[in-house]
Amino acid sequence: MRLGAPRKQSWDLTVFRRVLLSWQFWLLPFIFMLYSLCVQMLQNNVMAYWMASRGYTTIQQNNYPTGIYATAIVGTIFYAIISDKLQSRWEVSIAIGVTFIIGSAILVSSPSTDAGYFVAFYLLGTTFAPQAVWYSWMADVTSSDVQLRAITTGFMNSFDFAFVTWWPLVFYAATDAPNFRRGYIASLVTGTLTLPFIGLIAYLEKRDRARGVLGRVAFENPANDDDRDGRDDDSGKLMDRPVNVRSAEISV
Repeated sequence: MRLGAPRKQSWDLTVFRRVLLSWQFWLLPFIFMLYSLCVQMLQNNVMAYWMASRGYTTIQQNNYPTGIYATAIVGTIFYAIISDKLQSRWEVSIAIGVTFIIGSAILVSSPSTDAGYFVAFYLLGTTFAPQAVWYSWMADVTSSDVQLRAITTGFMNSFDFAFVTWWPLVFYAATDAPNFRRGYIASLVTGTLTLPFIGLIAYLEKRDRARGVLGRVAFENPANDDDRDGRDDDSGKLMDRPVNVRSAEISV
């Protein structure tokens, strides 16, 4: 089935009012900011500081944290595949949010064994998945309005960086090493906050799709007598059936 055309295409004075009154513009950047703050314990050499305090060698301090990015790759691919198969983003987002809570809670509890820290850090590595999943979710819920999508995309980036530039200075100061307890607690709080907002976004998406607010409209064929293929009647509308794109490309 064709993707269809966006409902809003032209830039005019109504764009800013439409964007500022949309829930997408406010909720999506906010939840992405919460995610970015939650995963700060995976950066800023937090794991390396902890390993140094436990007597690990410099080589081990350099090599072992790379496992975080290995689990990040696996988690991103896994969640992306699942969300695409479900054609829905909220289920895997809930799973990611729960992982935020579990991993952060382990760190807050100060495990008595090194294994507990390794499990927490590597488990939290899978929560880098929102980089792919939530930007895809944003594209899904703004597909009917190209201006809203463009502005929301930019705001997701800028709003995120507006916080992560100073957050580590407060919650992951080098003077707190090797026990970044304040940072672990902050990650637990921000990770937990993602869950109600995931539920709210999922509800608003379902509501607006039911109302017909979200989603694209059908393409219309130009009134050209030389291009009759694919019309279902004389109105110029295209029939809702698959198009053999490959054959069309070859014939050009």
